[in-house]
Amino acid sequence: MECPERLWNYLSDNVCDDESNTKECKYDGGDCCQPEVDCSYCTECHCHKDNTGQAKCITKEDLDQVSCTSGLSKLFIAMGDSTMTETVDIENWSIRCEDQPDLLPIHPDIPEEKRFAQGFGAYFPAKDQAFLCGHWGVRFSSDDYHNYDWYRDDPDYIHGKCLVLEDQEPPVLSQMDVGSLYYTAHVVLNDTTMFFRNYGTGKSYLVSTTEDRMVSFTPGPSWILPDRHSFCMIAVPHSTTKTKIMITGGLDELFYYKISASSDTWILDLDNYVDDDDLVAGPRLRLPRSYHSCGLILDTDDRTPIFIITGGVADAKIEEFNPILEMTTELLMPGDQAWRRGPELPVQGRQLDATFYLTSSDKKHFIKGMLADQVDFRLYRMQCFRQACHWSRMRREIQYRQSSGVAAMLVPDSFAKNCTLTS
Repeated sequence: MECPERLWNYLSDNVCDDESNTKECKYDGGDCCQPEVDCSYCTECHCHKDNTGQAKCITKEDLDQVSCTSGLSKLFIAMGDSTMTETVDIENWSIRCEDQPDLLPIHPDIPEEKRFAQGFGAYFPAKDQAFLCGHWGVRFSSDDYHNYDWYRDDPDYIHGKCLVLEDQEPPVLSQMDVGSLYYTAHVVLNDTTMFFRNYGTGKSYLVSTTEDRMVSFTPGPSWILPDRHSFCMIAVPHSTTKTKIMITGGLDELFYYKISASSDTWILDLDNYVDDDDLVAGPRLRLPRSYHSCGLILDTDDRTPIFIITGGVADAKIEEFNPILEMTTELLMPGDQAWRRGPELPVQGRQLDATFYLTSSDKKHFIKGMLADQVDFRLYRMQCFRQACHWSRMRREIQYRQSSGVAAMLVPDSFAKNCTLTS
């Protein structure tokens, strides 16, 4: 007997569910046997592991204050449209953590209606440090372009800035002398290093943190796909060099008025790259995409890697997002030479905007943040079980309205501030 398909979204979601707590469903993916169990959706709440009996449920009577000790469950969100830095618990929606003012400075003369952000960051488990890079910019129009000469001439705001975060320590801010961060593509390579490529300068960097809590930039190859931006990168697992990256989609700007999304994919080996002739063509996407989300997760059954592509912009003006394309997903399974059609996002809205995406620390969940109709911000999660992948809407909402340019990462519980268990 197989686990019913309608229950797959309940497995390994850190919530104990009686209906999927069966042998066929691998006992809810182990949810009922965690050290601290959310029992909001179960009655029996039985832990079948080693016949230990009742699950160790968290209730408000048990804990009035929670020290946030459930692993990498805290989603740290900065930049975007908000001037606040938000931390939410994606496993227990009853936990609320204190918000903080944004950690990167905003030019005081940028009006709120013209402000936009570009940011990215990562948590490095091997060093127990996180870093955040960001750049606040101005949405110019042809009518008011010359009103912002002060902005373009101000080196403190033209360039991006980075800071290093540690548990219980104030952030260290350092100037990042690599130009602006417009159209920057980034990917986490391992537990200590991230790679990013800057479209405007053509430069790329390997980023890590140092012992003195500063950000270290090691130059990488220059002018990778120089006419293309807004692509998405995925670290290729099990490669011999550990520096292989899949570049997917993107916009080709060959002419000012001709902007065309691409369905190409390329394999970049950072250790052996000299010029674009060293790029190896990968399987073409089913649909041309740019500004899309991508990642890699592990099948919850046998931990085989699955590549994910979802959302984005096709052949349209940059600012016009296609809600139909934004709901689509493509999957590349082990051994496949072509992308498969994946499940559609269960989202409704006239205008959809993917604001951030990431993979959980155990690589079993792909998480995507969506803004619908510029009002409703939602979180969605994809899981795969025996190569059958499904989206589900997460039970936790984001407080602050966010659009493009969001930097999001999963951080340890100790990075969150003043977390409490609410009713």
